[in-house]
Amino acid sequence: DAACKTGLVWRRRPFHDLKDLELATFRWVSWWNSKRLHQSMGYRTPEAVETEYYANQAAQAASL
Repeated sequence: DAACKTGLVWRRRPFHDLKDLELATFRWVSWWNSKRLHQSMGYRTPEAVETEYYANQAAQAASL
């Protein structure tokens, strides 16, 4: 997507090999999911939203 192209591909030096590209992609996705605050998620990270979702699911299951 555009965010990946802007944040990873266009702002980075040329990749030396496939491993270099894979590592950079992994780091970018990790940052995107665990550090970057998303406006559409109430300025929280996807990781925080997912954790809250599963905690709520467990609480609902326990109350049945």
